[in-house]
Amino acid sequence: MTGLLALLLLFHAPGSVTVASVRGEQKLAVRVIDGAPVVSARALVTALGGTLRRQDEWLDVFLARQQVRFLVGAPFMVANERAEPLVMPVLFEGDSVYLPFQVV
Repeated sequence: MTGLLALLLLFHAPGSVTVASVRGEQKLAVRVIDGAPVVSARALVTALGGTLRRQDEWLDVFLARQQVRFLVGAPFMVANERAEPLVMPVLFEGDSVYLPFQVV
């Protein structure tokens, strides 16, 4: 099922997504890396007024006093002390970090 979901996301993923918050609207690019749609973690978190931190093998995202953790290389995230499956792991390309489009 996960492969099918990734395939569906690829064919239905938009070229961009608009994030609206009290800070206004920001248009973020949706890229395809290794055949999967992704968004820049930094751009998404910044648009939502959060912070991003890499700690050992974890990518920690803080939004509105909530923490979401992504284990680098593993297709899941941890939110509210619960592991949630992802269609793909967090990706690194150079100095950039990308989250699966699913998290948007």
